[in-house]
Amino acid sequence: MDLKSLKKTRASHKAKLTIFKSYIETFLPNKILNKVQVLEITARLNKILELYSEFDSIQTDIEGLVEIPGEEHKEREIFETSYFGCVAVAQELLSAASAEQETGSVTGSSDSAGKPGGPNIKLPTIKLPIFTGRYQEWLEFHDTYKSLIHDNTTIPKIHKFHYLRNSLKDNAALIIKSLEFSSDNYDVAWDLLCNRYHNDRILINNHIQELFNIQPVVEESSKALRNTIDSVNKNLRALKTLKLPTEHWDMIIIHMVTSKLDSSTIRDWEKERNNITHLPTLHDFNKFLKNRADILETVEESSTHKKQQQTQRRHSDITHNRPKTFLVSQTQKQARFKCPVCKGHHTIYQCTKFKSMPIETRIEQVKQLNLCTNCLRSGHDEQRCRLSSCRLCTQRHNTMLHNNTTVPKASTSSEGCVVLPTVQEQKQPQSSSVTLSSINHCQVLLSTAVINIQDLHGHTYKVRALLDNGSTSSFITEALRVQLGIPSYSTSLLVQGLNNQSSEITQRCDVTISSLTTSGYTTDINCFVVPHITQLIPTSPINCNSFSIPPRIHLADPNFSTPSEVQMLLGADIFWDVLLNNHISLGKNKPTLIETTLGWLVTGSVQSNKSTNNINQSHTVHCHFLNNNNIEEKLDKFFELESVPTTQQVHTKGESECEQIFKTTTKRHTDGKFIVTIPFKESPEVLGDSKQQALIRFQSLERKFKRNPEFKEKYTQFLDEYLALGHMSENTTPHNDSISYFMPHHGVLREDSSTTKLRTVFDCSAVTSTGKSLNDIQHIGPTVQDDLLSILIRFRQYKFVVTSDIEKMFRQAYVNNTQRCLQQIFWRSDSSQPIKQYKLNTITYGMASVGPRMH
Repeated sequence: MDLKSLKKTRASHKAKLTIFKSYIETFLPNKILNKVQVLEITARLNKILELYSEFDSIQTDIEGLVEIPGEEHKEREIFETSYFGCVAVAQELLSAASAEQETGSVTGSSDSAGKPGGPNIKLPTIKLPIFTGRYQEWLEFHDTYKSLIHDNTTIPKIHKFHYLRNSLKDNAALIIKSLEFSSDNYDVAWDLLCNRYHNDRILINNHIQELFNIQPVVEESSKALRNTIDSVNKNLRALKTLKLPTEHWDMIIIHMVTSKLDSSTIRDWEKERNNITHLPTLHDFNKFLKNRADILETVEESSTHKKQQQTQRRHSDITHNRPKTFLVSQTQKQARFKCPVCKGHHTIYQCTKFKSMPIETRIEQVKQLNLCTNCLRSGHDEQRCRLSSCRLCTQRHNTMLHNNTTVPKASTSSEGCVVLPTVQEQKQPQSSSVTLSSINHCQVLLSTAVINIQDLHGHTYKVRALLDNGSTSSFITEALRVQLGIPSYSTSLLVQGLNNQSSEITQRCDVTISSLTTSGYTTDINCFVVPHITQLIPTSPINCNSFSIPPRIHLADPNFSTPSEVQMLLGADIFWDVLLNNHISLGKNKPTLIETTLGWLVTGSVQSNKSTNNINQSHTVHCHFLNNNNIEEKLDKFFELESVPTTQQVHTKGESECEQIFKTTTKRHTDGKFIVTIPFKESPEVLGDSKQQALIRFQSLERKFKRNPEFKEKYTQFLDEYLALGHMSENTTPHNDSISYFMPHHGVLREDSSTTKLRTVFDCSAVTSTGKSLNDIQHIGPTVQDDLLSILIRFRQYKFVVTSDIEKMFRQAYVNNTQRCLQQIFWRSDSSQPIKQYKLNTITYGMASVGPRMH
């Protein structure tokens, strides 16, 4: 079967499992079954148990056909999780029904017998804790689960196993993932978990490390102090449970925690310590921190209440001036900077906390941080700063530090475009903002319209678009393109904005739009794909009471006055197509209505209700221009593409270690072949049990042999040749291997192949019981072969070129004899014979480190 047919069959199996899952879930609310339902669930369960082996066989074939099986492994994991969960629930329902029929319902009878006449009160359900594999959470999980489930003799072991699997996530779940779901394996699973995590030495180290890693308290905060108290006490209690003499650690813990506190708290603690006549204890220290946290919490609540009152009073007296926004076409990659004020990943110019401060507080903050008052960066002062001065008063300070009270009255009706300084950092994408400060009292409405747009399947969706006759092209957001499923294709265009800020557009797509108001208007347009077009339009809600829309006018955007996201920009290539002759002016300082085939646009200035001359705010807007003729830059790229790289490759630490292992351990065999060593980055001792999974996969392979004799014949021929050439040998002394790893293997028939009809796959990525696979603990190593570009450049320099293939290339080098126990497989050519263990003596294709060793 080809890949497409295999995937169709797999989809059918997944659908069967979904139907079974939906059926089982109908019984979950009460879990009470009658006899007919018990018989039906039993019949369905017997059929679904046969489904796994069929799915496993098909999935194995698919994994062998695809080049990169990573996504297919996820498919297997999703199916197995759903399958075993459904089977477990069905078995639990049948077990509960069986117990109900035999003994009747006895829930709570023992409690009520001990307390006759007591009220029947329903207690809340105790939820089992979730354990992800963090040692810091183990003791809490162990004690809770052991008390509720493990030591409860009334719960069947199959139920306990189900509860245990549902309580484990991530690394912890991988430990018992390979165990078959049965009551006999519950004790094995619990012992595996305890052996892995109930390690006193590791637990002690982790809790001590937690004490050293307590988060510093940067500034006074009740929440931070309480977190510190809780973290210290939690870890000390855990260490005490592990029988460490923590009662003598008081001074050490006090000193350690004090070093993490803010200066004000440290000063108050020193005052408190002077009042203590004896040597301070941890109890004294905890009491001090608790009292201080209580005081800070009271002060913070009072301060928050006052700020809210001031904010309400300020908003009732002041109407903020709105920014003038002009149009759009630039997108700029956001660089990751560290803000010195809030420590966020943005520049100080974009910091919400800094912009919300009063001007005086901003100035004080800049002085405390030793920043330049002209550009708000560190490393120099305003006298040595090369950037321009304040654009409002031309004095040597940043525009964000401009005090409005110093602005001359004559400037209250002026307006200017202020460009904030751009922060530059070597080898980082640049981030810039263009802002417009205005002290008039009008806001300008931009032309927006709601239109229909078709997805890949012809379905229509309503989207909001901005009409811009100043833009040379149309744009669409990446999020909308992905939502519609519209394919994109590559392009290379430069987008430039004010102050020569630019970024590159690499995608474009074709879309079909239509009008909501004009029947029959449909058009195809070509759009450039950008991450973001502009901010919300309008920037704040518009009060429509100052003007009225004439009746029988169908607006292109009925919600033009509400700030909303813009998902498309229609440029001059479509603007003049939709424009009609009629327009209606609603009066001075009122918007104008313009008729288009998309409906009537509402655009123009809107008068604000109130104004205040001493208010001046800066708002970020985006300005775009399209430059299609940057010849110099294209020539630079052309010569860069045509030149052969001469820089020497720089290896990472792991790649260097891999290369060093190869140089120091590679030897020659007597027959001339190399003997190489598998380069491990972790000790193979971290590998768990892999034998059971490999055995199950081999049994699945044998079932496939029965269905396809031709496949079995080719597979047997391949491994017989493997054995005859000495590339593998039987492991007659498996008990001597202190560490072992068994690789599941399968084959894929490729009828269209002209050379190798059967492709055998050794799965070195199969995880063991510890969640690690053989590939996980290997160095991948550097890429030592030439890249494709270098090969093509060298290829074109010669008139004649010869290419060839190396037969059995991977098997021309032996693996170190001490590591062959990590390359074991199960095999037998006849199902009537016992299954034997074999070691692969040569390099196995499928290993992560095979590339650098073969080149």
